[in-house]
Amino acid sequence: MNKKYFAFISYKREDEDWAKWFQNELENYHLPSTLNGRKDINFEELPKEFRPVFRDIDELKAGNLPEQIYNALKDSLNLVVICSHLLSDDEEAKWVNKEISDFIEIGVKEGIDNVRHIYPFIVDGIPYAGDERECFPKALRDLPKQQERIGGNVKEGGNVSDQSRERAFVKVLAGMLPDYITFDMLWDKFERDKIKKEQEEKEKKDKLLIVQSRFIAEMSNRVVDEGDAFLAQRLLLEVLPENLDNPNRPYTIEAESSLREVLLHHNTIIRGHTDYVSSTAFSFDGKHIVSASRDKTIRIWDAETGKPVGTPLVGHTDYVNSAAFSSDGKLIVSASDDKTVRIWDAKTGRPVGTPLVGHTNGVNSAAFSPDGKLIVSASCDQTVRIWDAETGKPIGLPLEGHTEHNTSAAFSPDGKRIVSALDDYTVRIWDAKTGRPIGLPLKGHGWMVSSAVFSPDGKRIVSASWDRTIRIWDAETGKPVGAPLAGHDEAVLSVVFSPDGNLIVSASRDGIVIIWDAQTGIPIGKPLKGHYVNFSPIFKCIAAASVDSTIRVWELEKSKPHRVLLNGHTEAVISASFSPDGKHIVSASCDDTVRVWDVETGQPIGLPIEGHTSQVNFSTFSPDGKRIVSASSDGTVRIWDAKTGKLLVPPLRGHFDSVNSATFSPDGKRIVSASRDKIIIIWDAETGRPIGLPLKGHTSNVNFAGFSPDGKRIVSVSSDETAKIWNAETGRLIVTLLKEYTTEVASAAFSPDGKRIAFALFDKTVRIWDAVNNRQIGPPLVGHTSLVNSAAFSPDGKRIVSASDDQTIRIWDAETGRPIGSPLEGHTDAVFSVAFSPDSKRIVSASRDKVVIIWDYPLLQELIDQTRERFKDYPLTPDERKKYYLE
Repeated sequence: MNKKYFAFISYKREDEDWAKWFQNELENYHLPSTLNGRKDINFEELPKEFRPVFRDIDELKAGNLPEQIYNALKDSLNLVVICSHLLSDDEEAKWVNKEISDFIEIGVKEGIDNVRHIYPFIVDGIPYAGDERECFPKALRDLPKQQERIGGNVKEGGNVSDQSRERAFVKVLAGMLPDYITFDMLWDKFERDKIKKEQEEKEKKDKLLIVQSRFIAEMSNRVVDEGDAFLAQRLLLEVLPENLDNPNRPYTIEAESSLREVLLHHNTIIRGHTDYVSSTAFSFDGKHIVSASRDKTIRIWDAETGKPVGTPLVGHTDYVNSAAFSSDGKLIVSASDDKTVRIWDAKTGRPVGTPLVGHTNGVNSAAFSPDGKLIVSASCDQTVRIWDAETGKPIGLPLEGHTEHNTSAAFSPDGKRIVSALDDYTVRIWDAKTGRPIGLPLKGHGWMVSSAVFSPDGKRIVSASWDRTIRIWDAETGKPVGAPLAGHDEAVLSVVFSPDGNLIVSASRDGIVIIWDAQTGIPIGKPLKGHYVNFSPIFKCIAAASVDSTIRVWELEKSKPHRVLLNGHTEAVISASFSPDGKHIVSASCDDTVRVWDVETGQPIGLPIEGHTSQVNFSTFSPDGKRIVSASSDGTVRIWDAKTGKLLVPPLRGHFDSVNSATFSPDGKRIVSASRDKIIIIWDAETGRPIGLPLKGHTSNVNFAGFSPDGKRIVSVSSDETAKIWNAETGRLIVTLLKEYTTEVASAAFSPDGKRIAFALFDKTVRIWDAVNNRQIGPPLVGHTSLVNSAAFSPDGKRIVSASDDQTIRIWDAETGRPIGSPLEGHTDAVFSVAFSPDSKRIVSASRDKVVIIWDYPLLQELIDQTRERFKDYPLTPDERKKYYLE
C-alpha cells in the first residue's frame, strides 16, 4: 500500500460513536490464520494490517481545515462513509458529500477509479429510498447506475444487534480485499474469534467471581463470629448461583459450606436507631422485637430477618426508656423521660388513645400484665403506677413509700403481684390488686437496683444492681436464694430469666452479657456484648440493646441439623440404608435383629426381623425394594420379604466364619457376601445357591464386598490392608489396590457412574480411586479424628458422606475432596455406617450408641431458594455492598 492511511472515515458528528467503533474494529483486525498456506491466495497483495485509519477528530491539527481534509483523502486507500438519515439542510451532510466528491476527483487526477474504493456503512435509514428514510449522501446517490455502491447495514434483519453490527463490518472489510477473499472466509474467522474471545472473557470473569465468592465466604464466617448470621446469609446470596442448573455465576464449595454453616445460627446485629438503644423485648410468639431508644422512637423488627417492620413509632418528646408487647402481640407499651406512658397498635404503629399522664418525672419502664388488661409503670418520681390498658386511666393510687427512683417494675406470671427495683438498694413486691406492699423490702444489694423480674413459675425473683452483682430471691419469703452471682466488672443494668427458668441472663454497663445457670449460679459459655437484655419466648435467643445504636440477637446454642432418631435396637447398630424409593430404612444390629423403619414417622414397621442366631453385621434392600438381604456373625446370609419379614429361601450357608456384608447386584439376581473367613461368595438371589467358586485372594478378614453399578465388577476390602477388584462374571482378580497403605480398609463404594471408588480407611481418611485407571484421585479426604468406618457417594456422584469412630459424619465434595459445612454431630458413640437417600436430601447413620439417625440434608438449590425468599425484601444496603466489595 502506497498510501498513508488504509481508510478515511467520513461521517456526520451525530454518528461519531459509530465512526469510533468502526475505526477500532478495523485497526485491530487480523486476517484468519486459516488462510495461511492456501495456494489460491496471493499473500503479497494482502495488507499485513488495516491501519492507520483517518478520523478527523483524532488526526486533525490546528491550521487550514479544508487543506488537511483534502490531503488526508489523497493519502487514503479507501473511503468508508457512515450513512444515516439525511436532512436537506444538514450542514454536516454537505461536508460528507464534499469528502466523497473530493475522493472521487482525487482518483480521476491519479488515474484511479476511486469510486470502487468507497464503502457505505449504514447505521440508520434506507439507501436510494427517495424520501425521508434516505441515508445515502447526494454524492453517492448521483453516481452512475453502473457505479452504485452497496454497503454493510447494521440493521440487516430488522434491529441492531452485536451480530448484525459485526456482519456489516465484515461485509465492508471483505469489499476492501481482493475478490478471492470472500465474506464467508472472514465471517467464519470472525465467529470463531468471537467465541474464543467470549470464552476467554468468561473465564477471566469467572476467575474474578470465584475469588469474590471465596472472599465473601470468608467474610461471612467472620461476620457470623461477630454475631450477625443474617448479614452473612444476605452476603452469600450475592455470590451463590441463583439457579444451579443454569448458573449466572460459578459455584464455589466455600460459599456452599459457609451457607450451610451460617444457617445453623440465629443471630444478627440490627441497625436503624440513631442513638442509644434503651431496651428490647420479644413478642410472645417470638416473631418480632420491639426496641426503645434515646432517639425518641420505638421500632419493631422481624426477629427472623432483622428487617424493620413498618415505620418508627413517633410521638414521645424525650428519650424512650422501655417498650414491651402485650401478651397477644397486638399492642406495645412504652415509657419515656417525657413523663408519659404510651400505648401503640403493633400492626399499624399508630398511637392507641391518648398518652397515660400522671407521673411527675421521667418514666423508666412500663409493662403489660399477663392478661393484657393492666399496665404497670415505674418512674423517677418515686412511684409505681397501675393503669387500665383499655381506658388509659390510673387504677387506684400510686404505689408510694419509696425514697428513691423506681428503675423498673414487672408483673408476676399470674398477674397478682408486682416487683419493682429501686435506687434505694432494695427490691419490693406489691399486691397488684390493692397496691399494698407484700412483706418487707428485699435487702442485700449494696447499691442501686436497676432491674428485677419474676421467674416464669413466679417462685423466684432475680435482681441486678450497680453493686455489680445479681441476686436471686424467694418470691414468697423474700429471702435470698444462694450467694450473689458475681462476675461483672461494672454495674449490672438488666437481668432476665429464660422462658424455662433454667437460665439467667444479665447485662452490665460495660456491655458484657453473661448467661448463668439459674440453679448453680455458674456462668455458661463466653460473655456476649450488650447492655439491656430480653429473652425470646420461643427460640433460645437473647436480644440485647446497646449504646452503639444497635440491637444484637444471639442464639444461646448453635442450632443442630434437623434429625430423627430411630430408637428400638437394644444393642449397637452396625448398618443402615434406604430403600430404593427412599420411604424406608433397614438396619442391622448386634441384638441379632433386622428392623425396617418408616422414614417420615421414624417409627418401626412391624416387628423386628428375627432368625439370625448372632449379631447382624449388614442389611440392605434389593434394587426393587421387595427383598432384604442380611449378613450375620452366625456365618449365614439370609434373604427376607421386605414387607412381611418372612424368610424367602433357607439360609445361605457356605462361609466358615462371620459374614460381614451381603449386597445385591444392580439387577437383583445375584448377591455377593464377604466374610471373616477371607473369602467372597457370589449367590443366586432367587435360589440361594452359590454361583461358581468362592473368590479367594485376601489374606485376612474381608470387611465388605459390593457390585459396580453395571454389575460387571466386584470391589472388596480387607483387614489385610488391601482392596481388590474382581470380574463379577468369571470371578477372576482384576487388580489389587491400596497395597502401599499400611492400614485396614473398612468399606468401599462405587460412584453412580462406576468410574470412581470411595474407600474408608482406619488411618482416619477417605480416599477416592479412579476405578478405570486404578490410581488415587487427589489427596486423601482428611478431617476425621479417628478411624473411618464407612463412605458412600450421593446419587448424583457429587458428594461423599463418611462415618467415623469420632462420632461424626462428614460430607465432602467428590470433585475436590474438600469438606462441605460442619460435621454432623449427634451420635454419642462410634458411627459404623452412613448413606444418602435416593433423592440426596437425607442421610442415614447407624451407631454403637444403639440409635439410627435420619439427617435432613437439603439440596443446595433448596437452601438458596429458601434463604432468598426469606430476605427477598431485605437486600444489602449500598454501604454494605461497598464495605464487602460487591460494587
